[in-house]
This record gives sequence, C-alpha cells and structure tokens, in this order.
Amino acid sequence: MTSDLRPDVLAFGETMALFHATAPGPLRHNAQLRLSCAGAESTVAIGLARLGHHATWVGRVGADELGALVRDTLRGSGVDVYAIPDPTRPTGLLLRSLRTPSATRVAYYRAGSAGATLAADDVQPFLEGRPRVVHTTGITAALSPRARDTVVRTMDRAHRDGSLVSYDINFRARLTTLAEAAQILRELLSSIDILFFGEDELPVVFAALDIPDGNLEALFRNRYVHQLVLKRGRHGATAAEDGRQTTVPATETVSIDSVGAGDSFVAGYLSGIVDGLDLGDRLSRGAELGAFSVAAAGDWEGLPTHDELSLIHAAPDYAER
Repeated sequence: MTSDLRPDVLAFGETMALFHATAPGPLRHNAQLRLSCAGAESTVAIGLARLGHHATWVGRVGADELGALVRDTLRGSGVDVYAIPDPTRPTGLLLRSLRTPSATRVAYYRAGSAGATLAADDVQPFLEGRPRVVHTTGITAALSPRARDTVVRTMDRAHRDGSLVSYDINFRARLTTLAEAAQILRELLSSIDILFFGEDELPVVFAALDIPDGNLEALFRNRYVHQLVLKRGRHGATAAEDGRQTTVPATETVSIDSVGAGDSFVAGYLSGIVDGLDLGDRLSRGAELGAFSVAAAGDWEGLPTHDELSLIHAAPDYAER
C-alpha cells in the first residue's frame, strides 16, 4: 500500500440515500426500514479505503439531512469526501424491498436530484493531485446531459494527465438504452484504460468497439482498451491486458445479499492495480471483495480491511483467537 500524498483513486458520481426493508414482503407492509446510502462509485471508494488506500469521492448532494447522511457515511468509512451541497435540489433516494427472500425490488427517486447536476468544474480541481486511478460508471454518464459532459471532460483530462482511467458500464435500463450506452462508451474509448462490464453488458461493448456480437476472442484482442474485465458473478471473472487473457473462479461463500457485488469486485481489482499486483492476482482480489460483499447485507457494509482479506477463505468453523 502507498504512503505518499498522491491519491490512489478518485471516484465521482451520485450517491443516494437508501431505505431498505428488513424483511421480505411488500414494502408498504414493512414496519421497519433501514436507512443507509448507496452509489456505485462510492461503494468502490469505500472498498478501497477499507483496504487502506487513499480514496476520494466527489459528488453533489442536497443541503438536507440525506446529504449529511451521505457525507457522514463515506467519511466514517475512511473516504476523503467532497460533497458539494445544492440548496435547490434534493439528495436522490432509493427504496429497496425484498418481495421474496430472493427477489429484490427497487424504486428510484433521483429525477432532478443534486447528484444529476454534477459538473466538470466540480471534479476537475481534484485531478490536480494526479490520482493514480480515476473511476466512474455509466450510471453517472446516463443521469443527465450535464453529467455526461462531466464524465467525458473529466476522463479526457485525467487520461491526458497520466492517470489510469477506469470505467464500469453498469448499465441501468431505467436510465438509458443499450444503444445509448454503447454511444456513450464509444465517445469515451480514447480515454479509458480499464473497462469493466458484466455478461449482460456485452452487447454494449461489442457495439462500441465495432466487434461482431459474440466474438469474445476478438473482443479481448481489441486495440482500443488496454485492460478489459468481464465480471461473471458466481462464474468468476476474465480479464485481458494488452491481449493477454486470464480467468479466475469466484471466491466461494454463502450469499446473503448480491447487491453491490460488482462494485465491490471493481474496488478489489483497482486495489490490486495500486498495489502493483499482476493480472491474475488483481482478479483474485476482486473476487474476494465480491465474496465479502455478498456474504453480508447491504451494498458495502461487509467489505473488509486489508488484514481481513484471508477470512473469506477460512473454514466454516474458524474462530479467531
């Protein structure tokens, strides 16, 4: 792990307040809701901070109690937080319920939110410190035309300044279409060094990189992006770096809550980048953080410290002495 003042990772995007049910059933019949916060980029920042890295998150929040919740939660997890308060717009809100023990329903209240108005001028001052990695997702790019411009301009400058630029497609059908997601990715290709995507997002990648749909070998030999990382959930992950391909299995664990696993995987992989690990070990650390995530309720609550990484491989009856 690093010790100088240069930030390891700068992540930017929207973080929302989260109310989620504590028991299965219709949300309207849940007598108790748990209050937390959720955001793809902030989960990555928390995962990195927990591992001892210098992680920074930049975003906009409302000048309200939910905005204060976001700030306090991230700071309490060790993240350097720059949450620009907006007195005219609210912090976005996410409701999550368990309709059955295995089926999750979500409802977003983010239209007109403070987070959707994030501007390039909000983020770019934090590039002056030359972070090793700058990370965001397709969620941020899809929030509004202004947020899309922020992603394009920030990633372009970060790339020119020598940071590694990391982008997770994180496709959300409620925000955009597959075709629009591919167009956004196409605009960003000249800036991206590390591209994360799931199997359901492969059509976006094939379209953006002008590769015949389904031709994974051609995809992993592409000339556009230096590191491609395919997240395959319980089937592990595959990555290619400058055409060299590696696959690792998923880290076995008991799954309690799968929400946030993909972002946790990204945090583990980027931690490996910062620590100078080779491609296979980066993937393995990503798989470990994904396993920690699904083994606990919540998006980021179960993420480990560096000293705890080996616990995910401990025997079921292991007891620390």
